[in-house]
Amino acid sequence: MSLDNIGVVRSPKGEIELMEKLGEGTFGVVRKGIIKKTGEIAAVKIVSIENDLEVITKEIEFMKKCNHPNVVRYIDTFFETNELWIVMELCDGGSVADIIKYVKPKFHETQIASICHEVLLGLNFLHQNKIIHRDIKCGNLLLLADGKVKLSDFGVAAQLSDNMLKRNTVIGSPYWMAPEVIQEIGYDYKVDIWSLGITLIELAEGKPPLTEIHPLNAIFQIPIREAPRLTDEKNWTENMRDFLAKCLIKDPAKRPTAEDLLQHPFFKNVKPSTSAISELVYQTLTLKAQKQKNKTQTEVSTPKQIVVVNNPFEDDFEDETSSKSTSETETSEDSDDAYENKTMFNEKEAEEEKERIKKFEKMERKDLKDLKAEIQRKKQEEIDAIILKYSKELRPLKHVLKTKNKKGKSNKRK
Repeated sequence: MSLDNIGVVRSPKGEIELMEKLGEGTFGVVRKGIIKKTGEIAAVKIVSIENDLEVITKEIEFMKKCNHPNVVRYIDTFFETNELWIVMELCDGGSVADIIKYVKPKFHETQIASICHEVLLGLNFLHQNKIIHRDIKCGNLLLLADGKVKLSDFGVAAQLSDNMLKRNTVIGSPYWMAPEVIQEIGYDYKVDIWSLGITLIELAEGKPPLTEIHPLNAIFQIPIREAPRLTDEKNWTENMRDFLAKCLIKDPAKRPTAEDLLQHPFFKNVKPSTSAISELVYQTLTLKAQKQKNKTQTEVSTPKQIVVVNNPFEDDFEDETSSKSTSETETSEDSDDAYENKTMFNEKEAEEEKERIKKFEKMERKDLKDLKAEIQRKKQEEIDAIILKYSKELRPLKHVLKTKNKKGKSNKRK
């Protein structure tokens, strides 16, 4: 797919005025910007076309199709000096993962229901348009300042068609992956329902299951383990436990659709997220701004440090050379980043682990087929062990049956 396919010919000069950096991802930097014609403040994702152009243009195509209140709104795309500027709706409330990191709340069940309900509304829209998101998790649930939930990051989304009703590519974030994605048995939009179930556990417990093990090991474990459950089930209502159980049905044929789940009793008295979590969003933004202010002051007072512009949205790892006087609060916040960055290591090893994760994300299909073969071999070993066990137990019974048969035949002859 080329730039011509998405109609990118205009320069951003005179159209967009860039402001501070909001964050940095796999493909580039996200900055705040003003659309001069309308005065609207938007998010501008700046990516080099030297990156995987097909992935980038595919994401733009998906965003263009997704006009829904619970999906991040696409605005425009520009081209400037080997860079694409993708202009999107600014979600100035951060992400749901930010709330977990900064506020560390124990979400009330009504808040969890509110978030899941809005995610399902967005997923129902995508699935009706034959789009699979394939990376549902708290980090990809963005928020407006008033608490409105928006699905984001369509970098690994997939399009189904009348001729292709299932996909086979192994892709997504390991801990949230559905079993059928890992097993390469063909999958459809119901993989997003599984990921929503894992996201519910993330909301309830602060992290998804299996984060105590390496992501590659998690990929091996997910297909052969029982479906995850809440650690303290007694703390949650029957409706929430039943909703989770339905999301995490291992057989995708029996797993309900987004449209089915929107009718679940879990959402009987659901409130809009704008009223359910708006206060948490405000607290998160306040804490992020305070942390950035402290970081800036520390860097100003430390020799050979670059002064960082006060930016409440930036969410990077703390610099390893930062002053030892960093508060205990900041230290505990950084330790909570581990699962979101898929590491079980300390801060000094974070960058090294991020590189390992990048390599994992670029694993060739052959490596994943080897992983699938290992899973199948493990299953076969378990089946063989069961057969061996019962064959030993049935051997005496077979001897008795043979003896009876011989006696029966001799009686008939007489």
